[in-house]
Amino acid sequence: MEKKENKRVAVLYKSFYGSTKQYAEWIAEETGGDCFEMDKIKAEELQKYDVIVFGGGLYAAGINGMKIFHKIYDQIKEKTIIIYAVGLSPVAEKYINEVRETNLTAEMKGKVNFFLLRGAYDHQKQKFIHKMMMKALAAKIKSKKEEERTEEDRGVLECIQHPVNFMNKESIGPILDSIH
Repeated sequence: MEKKENKRVAVLYKSFYGSTKQYAEWIAEETGGDCFEMDKIKAEELQKYDVIVFGGGLYAAGINGMKIFHKIYDQIKEKTIIIYAVGLSPVAEKYINEVRETNLTAEMKGKVNFFLLRGAYDHQKQKFIHKMMMKALAAKIKSKKEEERTEEDRGVLECIQHPVNFMNKESIGPILDSIH
């Protein structure tokens, strides 16, 4: 039986509050990969890796750090690329598709493995701009009639009142599978 060569893995992340960083550290730990903040590594430094994993937090369906990733994509596109986004939305096909459509180019959609993971939220620890974004979203939800509110709407209102943490190390399993 032929022995498979170990793939060199670089795990990049852009994290405001720590959820995305924690997932990046778990992925690096499980793969024996190297972990880097997205804005602290250059594309040239990634040439020695076989697999590039990038993760960023979700803010209004935009992935934090994605603009930087787009800038380096042409230099790494021959690698195996995995992107994950971390947010509060349930891991459901409609949210996965929305985030994929918003953030990935047509070329990326055909090449990149994409995953959505659930993070954590503590309204008291948020930066002013993020608090205002969540308050605006909450106001929009509150303007709906109670019977028109979705389960996700009620979840948003709840997490503003009480911190939530949906993080789970097992949820990186499909990412690990796509690396191997």
